[in-house]
Amino acid sequence: PERFDGDERNVILDGEAYFMVATDKRHPFIVHTNQGDIRVHGTEFNVKTSTDGSSTEVVLVKGSLGIASNGGQEQLMKPGEQATFNPQSSAFDIETVDVSSYVAWNEGKFSFQSWPLDKVMAVLARWYGYDETVFRPDSLRQKRLDGSFSRYDEVGNIMESIATVLDLDITLKDKTITIQQQ
Repeated sequence: PERFDGDERNVILDGEAYFMVATDKRHPFIVHTNQGDIRVHGTEFNVKTSTDGSSTEVVLVKGSLGIASNGGQEQLMKPGEQATFNPQSSAFDIETVDVSSYVAWNEGKFSFQSWPLDKVMAVLARWYGYDETVFRPDSLRQKRLDGSFSRYDEVGNIMESIATVLDLDITLKDKTITIQQQ
């Protein structure tokens, strides 16, 4: 909402959102996901939940926040850290990451720094509305890509650039991306 009422600023998230939250100790900002809550202490961060509600990933760009799985203890995060929900332990695992791709997203760009091709294609397929990505051979999933693209560029232009850089054939047909060795 444009304006929150009450003692807390609560948001329920299913999907992905980039937040810039002003500090207000009297009115804490809390993001609720299926796996737990994110208590914000004035910060800039990205949250992504899966469409089926089975996973949550939080990346802290600036400031500080605490994250707690449902029924778990709050863990404090530092800038440059990513918390990923671990279903085996029902807790969040925290690791250091490069936040540039998350900042780029907020600026209307895709930024991939040594990302495996299957992860790149998962992002692009979701953004451009493709249902499936086929790799022939399957080992192409692990090829690494460094690059930056406008999120508003034509999908064909982006795929052509990736194909050229990685020496691949990429075809788009019937909501399927097919990637083959040249």
